[in-house]
Amino acid sequence: MKRHFLAIALGIPFGLLSVNPLTIALADIRPTIPPAWYNCLTREVWSPEKQAWCDKLRSLQEQTYKIPDYGSVTLRNGSFEDTEKRFLVKLVNRQGWVHFGDLNGDDKTDAVFPLFVNSGGSGQFVYLTTVLDVSGTPKVLSSVLLGDRVKLNRVDILNQQIRVDLVTQGPQDPLCCPTLPVKWSYQLDAAEGAIVANQTAPKPMVKPQPLRTKPVVKDTLVFVETSKYAARVFQKQGTPVLNLYNKEAQVLELDTVPVQRKVTGTGTSYTYTGEMTVSVAQTKDGAKLLELNGIPQNTDMNSASATVTGTVSYLQRIAMPPDATLEVRLLDVSRQDAPAEVLASETISFGGRQVPIPFALTYNPDKIQENHTYTVDARILVDGKLRFISDTVNQVITRDNPTTIEIIVKPVK
Repeated sequence: MKRHFLAIALGIPFGLLSVNPLTIALADIRPTIPPAWYNCLTREVWSPEKQAWCDKLRSLQEQTYKIPDYGSVTLRNGSFEDTEKRFLVKLVNRQGWVHFGDLNGDDKTDAVFPLFVNSGGSGQFVYLTTVLDVSGTPKVLSSVLLGDRVKLNRVDILNQQIRVDLVTQGPQDPLCCPTLPVKWSYQLDAAEGAIVANQTAPKPMVKPQPLRTKPVVKDTLVFVETSKYAARVFQKQGTPVLNLYNKEAQVLELDTVPVQRKVTGTGTSYTYTGEMTVSVAQTKDGAKLLELNGIPQNTDMNSASATVTGTVSYLQRIAMPPDATLEVRLLDVSRQDAPAEVLASETISFGGRQVPIPFALTYNPDKIQENHTYTVDARILVDGKLRFISDTVNQVITRDNPTTIEIIVKPVK
């Protein structure tokens, strides 16, 4: 009778009970346990499991890595910047991106994760990186290029293979705006001491060519690209609409939103007003302009630029809705008798993500004066209402201050 009740509860036909029913039942209902992930910026009392996980992450954030086309770089707190060759390398801890597991069958803890490389231009190159036995002596393998401006969903170690879930460019996609979901697989080549692509991943891994100046889209009205954003105004059922893609955060911040068209003696502009204000314009002489929240964006890819990067977090154990937005600004606060000057700003949609949210503020280094004070402030809004705000002075750039920071915002009472 007990066996019959077990069969009913587990949905097993009575005829199977003579063939080890409990083994069959447990094999069918065994749950899939998601890999552990922790936010290592929170300040609560950590569990032993979280402490061990974050210790391994800190080890990764201080290693030397071999990146094709860039050479060896040594991270400090997860970041490296070469001011002469002008490129930045980041290890970002986001859920699904960092995975610890056994890759070579020695029952030790290995790690796979992405490294993001930005060289100040349009490219945002994503490299799959592997470190063997991070619980003992780490052995860093050479990184493998996943692509330029691809959208990474997650990486996993499963049955001693690396599985990568991402969105890459389809045949008609410009590099800025990938739409093709793919799942690639890699494994360890013991003889070569490297990871190699299986049949489910592209071979060979070739660095993509620079972005075409005009994407192959017949209905495009204006396409503008900066080091951080790609904006496309196009026709949809006779109405001009806008897509705005944040290349550094890998987020489509505005998706097919209607814009107002205005024709003047100097050219044509398209403006969207909502959670952020975006203006895309093309002058009669062919110049293309992009403004975000009234601030002109640098559309000259070859001009000098520098970046302040970091993350924004809060300590409260609450989740933000998908329509929450993060606003971050780089300010010159040197003049006590005048409002702060905004050198760069960024508005990021949460889109279902949770803190820490990464940001990157690109500015013109020629405008920086060594005797001035520069800070970064941040705030989080939900339905246009202020929820969190930074209440400390986060100094950057000059006076030996860093260009990578972690900002903790506080709730607004």
